[in-house]
Amino acid sequence: MKVKIKSTGYKDEGLPRILKYLNQIGSKQVIIKLDEIDLDGFDLVFDNLKISNLNVDVHKDEHYCISTFTCSKSVFKNILKLIRSLKKLGDGGHSFSVEINNKSFSWDGDGSDRVEEINDIDLGSGTKTFDNNYKSIINTMQNEDLFNKLRPIIKESINNVIDDRIIPKSFINAINKFKQEYIQTVQKIDDDFPMLDTSSGLESFYQVKDMEIKDGKWTYTLIYDDYNKTTYHESINLVVFDEDDKTFYFNGDYAKSYLSDLKKDLKKGIKYFKEYNPSFDDNENQRNNFLNNL
Repeated sequence: MKVKIKSTGYKDEGLPRILKYLNQIGSKQVIIKLDEIDLDGFDLVFDNLKISNLNVDVHKDEHYCISTFTCSKSVFKNILKLIRSLKKLGDGGHSFSVEINNKSFSWDGDGSDRVEEINDIDLGSGTKTFDNNYKSIINTMQNEDLFNKLRPIIKESINNVIDDRIIPKSFINAINKFKQEYIQTVQKIDDDFPMLDTSSGLESFYQVKDMEIKDGKWTYTLIYDDYNKTTYHESINLVVFDEDDKTFYFNGDYAKSYLSDLKKDLKKGIKYFKEYNPSFDDNENQRNNFLNNL
């Protein structure tokens, strides 16, 4: 499962430093001694505290870090026990040492080190708020497990509602409008290849066929007016699945840029047939100048 923890302090101290160590150790028993000299200190023994894929994002201006990592359910519960112990000793203004398998770490409880949030759930100061929100914290793990089980079903069933619920009607209408303009252009100029692409510095006439939106994809075929009638089948993902937020979203900027390019090529084609053909003779320089100014 994925875990996100917000903590105050520095990247190379406090919780981030402890997590970095846990990210390096293997899957083995971990013995943690908290402030052994102090009478309030105690030992913790865990079968496993192995985490993976650790990333620490530092927010210097506000003096806090966001640590993200993955771990098993059992390790997540062990992490919660460790954090509760750190808050019990530290949040009340108590600084102490944390010894993990004989490796020593310091915890500045009366200074900078605090654990503020787990998976966006407030932990408060000390253990009171932590204990009150413990169920909510655990539920984030259960929701993750539930979502993982439902993921294949969600991905399959989303296709049934994807066009109406995810893709904006305005974009679907824009596609339909483009198709109508394309058909009208073909009829007006009496040519099967009304699209003109000059992006490579050379002119290429082409046509667009079989354009449709289905199952979260925008598909169409491009056929070029060359000797081989070169054909490309385009497929653009209009709907993208966000693993972090566990939601589907419309890939708007990417899709709109494609549509914008097609519209430009259609306008270029119209201008070519409308202005060049009746206006110029077959002079290569005149033709190239016209194309360069499109």
